[in-house]
Amino acid sequence: MTSRAERATLLEAAGMTLLGEAWTVAGVTPESAVRSVIHLDVRPDVRVDHETADSVARTEQIWWDIARDVGVLTDDNAFHLSPTCPGAFRLPWARVRAAAPGEFLRALQTEFGSLEFVTVCPTDGTVVGVFEEEDENWIVTSRGRP
Repeated sequence: MTSRAERATLLEAAGMTLLGEAWTVAGVTPESAVRSVIHLDVRPDVRVDHETADSVARTEQIWWDIARDVGVLTDDNAFHLSPTCPGAFRLPWARVRAAAPGEFLRALQTEFGSLEFVTVCPTDGTVVGVFEEEDENWIVTSRGRP
């Protein structure tokens, strides 16, 4: 993914509405967000085994619950997102609205080739990321600004 237009097209195909962009959110860039949740010492908040029935849907529901709890999501399901695919760090955060829980993660996986992404809380910089690790999906939270 190399351009804003390409990302916008992929996000739209994944069922999201692009509301805007920001280079930093609460002082956090997409690159610093990823670095805060991907490193040797990281431990996931939740692991979902790929063998679990409908592991993608389960991963998404857990992400919604955590994202709402830490303030990533607004009341109308809007949030700042950065996929972790190649080229994504050269782009600003995408502020998006997902249609509803249970609909975007599988589409994101289809459109971007991966379900991996990071999101950030606009008030305190808490990062919530979703990643594929071997035979599990990980949901990882980094509290406060990275």
